[in-house]
Amino acid sequence: MVVEPMKIWIEPEVPLDFKNSLDAADLQSQWDKITTKARWEWIRWIRFTNNPATRQKRIDAACSMLEAGKKRPCCFDLSRCTETHVSKNGVLLRLN
Repeated sequence: MVVEPMKIWIEPEVPLDFKNSLDAADLQSQWDKITTKARWEWIRWIRFTNNPATRQKRIDAACSMLEAGKKRPCCFDLSRCTETHVSKNGVLLRLN
């Protein structure tokens, strides 16, 4: 097997709660203006919690930052794993 990096970013699936917030704040055109990689960063940042209240705060903050013209989430460490089912606080879980 050979693994090769892709030359393009695949468009991410926007979680429904975030999409609804983007629509309610009329931010779809702003969302469409940022790069696909930046959209992935926003979604990864929002998904990087199991706490529903924290997730909603991040969605609200994302909408506010996008409205202000920000293209990427601040203070987001791209090197950490953001999939909460395989990591805790960004560190991969040890599987037995």
